[in-house]
Amino acid sequence: MELNTYRGLAKTLEGGSVRLLAAAKAEVPAGGPANLDELIDGLLELEENAHALFGPLLRQAEAARAAWSEPLVRALEALRDSRWQLMVLRADTDQDDDSPTFSDADQLRRFLSGQS
Repeated sequence: MELNTYRGLAKTLEGGSVRLLAAAKAEVPAGGPANLDELIDGLLELEENAHALFGPLLRQAEAARAAWSEPLVRALEALRDSRWQLMVLRADTDQDDDSPTFSDADQLRRFLSGQS
């Protein structure tokens, strides 16, 4: 594949993961998406495939200190972040679990420092 094809795929993955997360969050008032576990598993699989596909290019870019890999990195980050946000959403909507959930590391740090 050409570099432009990889970059186009990366932008599609990034945009798709953002739209998926927005759609899932929109369903929260109704109890969240019924297939949340499948969405999380699907994003994990997609993230793993993207790592396998983009990995060699990212290693080349790192060795050459090239900036052209930025869309690839952003796509991987978007997939990871969307998956993590879906996991937070799943924890928030789980009626049987009253454990706190944290959407970022700072919230977790504040919680833990208050517990010490």
